[in-house]
Amino acid sequence: MSRGLAILVVGVLVTAAACAPKTPPAVVPAPWFPEFLQPPVPPAAAPAVVADLSIAWNQLQAGNTSGADRTYIRVLKMAPKTAAALAGQGYVALAGRDAERAISRFDEALTLTPSMAAALLGKGQALLELERHADALASFEAAQQADPQLALASRIETVRFRVVEDSVARARDLATRQQWDDARSAYEAAIRVSPDSAVLYRELAGVERRAGFSPEADAHLGRALELDPQDRATQIQLAETR
Repeated sequence: MSRGLAILVVGVLVTAAACAPKTPPAVVPAPWFPEFLQPPVPPAAAPAVVADLSIAWNQLQAGNTSGADRTYIRVLKMAPKTAAALAGQGYVALAGRDAERAISRFDEALTLTPSMAAALLGKGQALLELERHADALASFEAAQQADPQLALASRIETVRFRVVEDSVARARDLATRQQWDDARSAYEAAIRVSPDSAVLYRELAGVERRAGFSPEADAHLGRALELDPQDRATQIQLAETR
């Protein structure tokens, strides 16, 4: 082939390639539940179990919750004590807004694998659905401890605020009904969650003064002043006790 003819052939091939229809890149659908954490596959699991766990999770993230549940059931028939399948069923239940069933499945998974971050995280999400904020906080904190790579700090702080808010609202209500012991317990519960709050110590002291626990009230007012030396309300209460 002459040099000129070879150049002509190359040019035709390049032009044909440029004009050929382009295959669009594959579009990966976004997961339906990005807040869910995939349970880890057991290292010694049989290949069929490993394959089905992957299939079930993909079904769940594609929105096929019934298909995912059937696949997890198939896994549990092959390997009844597969914590990843039980946790997966927990997420299926959570996707279906069945928080009670979700908690039951997550608890079963945690019985087998107590430090499974995916099950602890899912259980926390289910507990939030039921507005059990204190229990949800404990579950999220345990998940963070189990897997420090999880970015749960913001969620934990938000839930911690709700727990304190709930405890304080209950304490104030009990105080208005002069149920002093229960009111003290509610404030103490709030302080366990937020131990650096001067306001909580001050309000606890107020309840204790009205209940006749003066030494305890003085100690808690002192602690409130240590935490916030500029708090005028605490200063006034201390002055009234002297």
